[in-house]
Amino acid sequence: MGFEVLSLDKIGSFLNRFPALKMSGDNIRTSMTMILEVALLVGGINAGSQIWGGTGIFMVVGLYILNEVLGRPVIKMAAAPLAAIVVGVLANIAAACFLCKGLPRGRKPLTLPEGGQMMGTQLSLKGIVMFLDRLLTSNPALAELAFEWHRQGIIEPDTYVLDLDAIAQNARAMQNEACECGITLYYMLKQIGRNPLIAQAVEGAGFRGAVCVDWREALVMARAGMHLGNVGHLVQTPVSVLPEIVAAKPDIMTVYSIEKARQIGEAAAKLELQQPIMLRVLGPNDTLYSGQYGGFRIEELRPVIEELEKILKNAEVVVEDEVDLDRINIGCKVKILDLEYDEELDYKIVGSTEANSLKGKISNESPVGKALMGARIGDVVEVETQDGVIRYKVLEIERSN
Repeated sequence: MGFEVLSLDKIGSFLNRFPALKMSGDNIRTSMTMILEVALLVGGINAGSQIWGGTGIFMVVGLYILNEVLGRPVIKMAAAPLAAIVVGVLANIAAACFLCKGLPRGRKPLTLPEGGQMMGTQLSLKGIVMFLDRLLTSNPALAELAFEWHRQGIIEPDTYVLDLDAIAQNARAMQNEACECGITLYYMLKQIGRNPLIAQAVEGAGFRGAVCVDWREALVMARAGMHLGNVGHLVQTPVSVLPEIVAAKPDIMTVYSIEKARQIGEAAAKLELQQPIMLRVLGPNDTLYSGQYGGFRIEELRPVIEELEKILKNAEVVVEDEVDLDRINIGCKVKILDLEYDEELDYKIVGSTEANSLKGKISNESPVGKALMGARIGDVVEVETQDGVIRYKVLEIERSN
């Protein structure tokens, strides 16, 4: 140690003979210090932004300037990081006060359902971050309830709570728009726990039925008395549960293979039912998720269809030449007049599996299609919506091409 001190003393004495060299070293040290101070200031501002957005930036800069005005009670290099820490503490205090006391006036907090039951599903942190800002703006009462349930230990961490009233309200708004556009709506609950209570609320709002991409969800919905829209688009239905699912009369089932189509046909035949199916067709540029491969390549469709025609002997075909053009029926093109807005609309009436509002094809089971079925030229039909009754007059009926 003595040798090192002596060596440093000699080096210092030597450098003192060259003032310019010593000044250069001092300038380099000062520049590095200034760069570090700027870097810490930028880092503090960025941290404030991440914690509290624009408010965080304003507070970090304000505290930094205040420190300069007061003569730097905190060393300049530490001012910005310390300001960011203060912003974090204040943000947490503000968040806690908002969740506990921030309910809008006139709105009552939600209460625990009778018997202590609740609807919950595990949710990733990414999902929480994605929806939290919107939730705090549109439904702070739900956030307050979730906070209180978590504090009381009623729900576990990483659980989210669903506002059934809000879901039903949104569903009614969507259904109202769909009615005016002649669209049949379906719903999917796979992402929120396949909960039949939600399904009841959504179907009660007018949605046609559930899209069950896997067979487990189909069983849950069928056993709860929900209508099945589509089954099996991502996971094929195993033969052991086909009888129960086919008995539930899904609107359509997706198949990846001729063998699966044959199994569905056999199950339907035993139940004396006809089950529509849909082929999942793969184009040359299509991409599938890992673990979800399967389907018919587009170049294989012709022989596949020929084979399916042999299997599906009981298929029901609507022949357009046999459609009664005096009345609206499946296969007709119609021109109708919206009596409220004096607007003419053209539609083709099709089955539920062919409906495509963008191409002017509406299902005979949609609100507008159902009202038009059987009508003649000159008839006025009424369609009930959430906002009231819409009246249409039939102007033309013709055979589609």
